[in-house]
Amino acid sequence: MIPIRRKFDLYANVRPVRLMSGVKSPLADRQPSDIDMLIVRENTEGEYSSTGGILDEGADKERAVQESVFTRKGVDRILRYAFEAALKRRGSVTSATKSNGIAVTMPYWDSRFSAIGSEYPGVKTSQYHIDILTAQFVRNPQLFDVVVLK
Repeated sequence: MIPIRRKFDLYANVRPVRLMSGVKSPLADRQPSDIDMLIVRENTEGEYSSTGGILDEGADKERAVQESVFTRKGVDRILRYAFEAALKRRGSVTSATKSNGIAVTMPYWDSRFSAIGSEYPGVKTSQYHIDILTAQFVRNPQLFDVVVLK
């Protein structure tokens, strides 16, 4: 999967989300028009960077190390993708973050979201920690248009 993503520079993992007619779910009282989100996930950096390896292989102290690498180019392009998509939809972008637990890369993501967001003054922005965001998807799905995350 990772080599294919890299070979074709498949940096955007785009997942439309819509409620389907006739499908029973916790959102059973919603209408199909109540849920219409576009989930945009960066697909080649971060955990997909393949930086690291197996150290002391075969020994009791064997360990696997994988680094998350975020570049300005990679982060900015997925954020711009999300903002451009929002311009074609309902005009809002929500950033999903884990900066309350991941101390370096996610605060960096948050700062780039703010910087890129300032380039799109007509687009409404919001930011949630992923844990509460998933609950909000169920409780208030109508609040969300484009959701971008790493």
